[in-house]
Order: sequence, then C-alpha cells, then structure tokens
Amino acid sequence: MSLYHASRGFFRWVRAKVLRSEVRIAGHCLMCGRCCRDLRIMDHGEWVTSRRQHESMVRESPEYDRFEIIGKDDAGCLTYSCSCAGEDGLCTDYENRPSICSRYPSPTLYYRGVDPPGHCGYRYEALTFRTALRCLLGRERSFDMILRQERKRMSKQGKKA
Repeated sequence: MSLYHASRGFFRWVRAKVLRSEVRIAGHCLMCGRCCRDLRIMDHGEWVTSRRQHESMVRESPEYDRFEIIGKDDAGCLTYSCSCAGEDGLCTDYENRPSICSRYPSPTLYYRGVDPPGHCGYRYEALTFRTALRCLLGRERSFDMILRQERKRMSKQGKKA
C-alpha cells in the first residue's frame, strides 16, 4: 500500500501495544455486496500486485479463482471482483466462501492502515491516547460509572417519594 497507509498502520500498531488494547470490530454487514465487487487481496502477508502473484495464489488456493482481476489501485495493488457476488449483493456460494470473506474486516487491515469503506456497516474501534489519558486523569466517565450514578440517583428519588 502507500506510505500513508504503512505509517498509519504502524502508528495504530504502536498505539495498541503501548495502551495494551487491541482493535475491536463493531457494526454489522449491510449485505450490499460492495466489498465483493472492489477488493484487494493479501497473500502471505503481502498485497497482490501482479498477475503472476495472483496465478501463484490461485494454484496454492484454488478457491481464490472466484476473484477476477478488474484493475489496479493507486498504490499498485490488484483490484478484484468476486464472481460469486449476486445481483442482490448476497454470495451465491456462501457455504464454500474462502476465509478472506468470512474474516472480513480483519484486524490485519486495521494494522495495515486500511479502514472499511464509508458505506460499509463495519467499523474499527480502538482506544486512543486521548481517551486513555482522560481515563487516567479521571476526566473520562465510563458507561459503568454513569450507570452506577444514575441508579444511585434513581434510588434516592424513590426513597423521597
């Protein structure tokens, strides 16, 4: 990927290690099929950038034959479309889909500096330095703390009545 994505991914990895907090995947699939029609693939930890690399990947893992090369992105990665994506956005071979599909979006993408597209129902949630510092200084109120305060307030109101 680009230098921007590489440095962004490295920063995310360092932040996760320093704060001892891994990224969380939140949200859900909107079943639109867009991620199946414009994707990039990693093989052995590297983005696939050539037809020869693609052919080698398919020889090793024949299930990747469903991915058709549709072009290259600005960073030189091959872009793909899945031949099993139906008109309705659903997978026509869901039971036999490769692991790349069932693991999407993976934390690996986050640590490579990549986010799900804006139209995707998934998002990454990670602890930031700002939030960690505010918690440390007692300025960030957690949901549990707010819930305890509200319960306490509600019980006091119940006793007054």
